[in-house]
Amino acid sequence: MGSKLHRLTDLFEEGIVLSLKTASGESVSIWINKLTSFEQEETNQEGRIARARTILAIKEIGTPEYNLFSAGVGELKGFAIIESLLANSHSKYISDAVTQLRSEEAWKERLEVIQYSSDQVKGKPDDDPEVLIISKILDEYTEEMAKRTDQMRNDQRVELKNLTEKALREEYRQVYVAEAGLASFTIEQQKAQIYFALRRCEATQREDLTWDHEACDHRQRWLEDRDEVTRLPQGLLDQFRKAYQDMVMAPDVARFSAGPASSSASSGPSSKQADSAASGPVETSAEPVTTSS
Repeated sequence: MGSKLHRLTDLFEEGIVLSLKTASGESVSIWINKLTSFEQEETNQEGRIARARTILAIKEIGTPEYNLFSAGVGELKGFAIIESLLANSHSKYISDAVTQLRSEEAWKERLEVIQYSSDQVKGKPDDDPEVLIISKILDEYTEEMAKRTDQMRNDQRVELKNLTEKALREEYRQVYVAEAGLASFTIEQQKAQIYFALRRCEATQREDLTWDHEACDHRQRWLEDRDEVTRLPQGLLDQFRKAYQDMVMAPDVARFSAGPASSSASSGPSSKQADSAASGPVETSAEPVTTSS
């Protein structure tokens, strides 16, 4: 009964094999498991805690974080502060521009075409008329976004130039705190994500280059605790991030990923190997292989 239940559970697994080679030439397989909703929420919670801790530390006079901020802002002059604020506002320009477009009747339908057309064009080549139409709309969207974000940047530059030096520094402080908090959120969230996703894999490769997972139990974590993530080679971390992104983004959505498309993952177990470049003492196998049970 146990083995039958295990095989049944495997049918609902979502993940991919990351095939590596060590510096000595030994092959190592790692299973990257798609996070459950509970695991994903825990990674977000870890990020939120780290962000709150960072923000409080920067605001507390005498802490290393506060001293680092004070030293940095003390070297900046008016023009440099303005340019830094404009650079930090780039994501806000994009968000505001998207909100504008979605509220305009002329753009609402075109955005829906980009966002919800992945199923209709699934499997069609890039030169298919329907795909070409979506690509044309996407080009128009990109051009319009650039025009609107440039206008927002110019408008903000005028507003900032009218502020006093003291007001500029306060504006910079608020942005600095928000950015530092976001950086801490991302670091801790990704650390938890890597810890949850990396699983042990005993797969063997068949002659047809598919993977046999009969001996695997992908419920076993590859790392014993989250702190081990910080000791992993940067090359492996980069490969993990690329592989995980490839797994959670459906191929037909990825084709239009520059636009406002949805990035929901397809259901069922994935059958592709992570394809990433060699980096550091750990490198990926160059052989194109697939996963199948």
